[in-house]
Amino acid sequence: MIMSDLTKYVAQLRWCEDGKDRYHNGSGYLVASDLVLTAEHVVRGTKKLQVKLPLRDDTECGWRRAEVCWRPGNTGELDLAFVRVQSAYQSVPRARFAHPGTASGRVPFMAMGFPAFKRLVRQPPFAS
Repeated sequence: MIMSDLTKYVAQLRWCEDGKDRYHNGSGYLVASDLVLTAEHVVRGTKKLQVKLPLRDDTECGWRRAEVCWRPGNTGELDLAFVRVQSAYQSVPRARFAHPGTASGRVPFMAMGFPAFKRLVRQPPFAS
């Protein structure tokens, strides 16, 4: 896939603690029309959150309610979680993945995120 193909799957996640004025933010990757793969540390401390696909042009990809549907036990070995989006994104094509095979050595990758969230302040009302 080329860069523009990958950006359509990048998800922004946010949640806010009761009584606090700052969001917890992070990024994830839409792996199915209603399922986001993210790091467990992004959703640590919450079960309910919001998800959007900010790098897409269509309006269908705005904020949606979501809930953490799987995270590992307290082993500390896996930093990943799955988030189920309440209303599926119908306009996003299914993500495709390659098998890593038996390649050894370095594997090229690309990382995307939303570092500007550090400047964001909670704006009421926050729908969770």
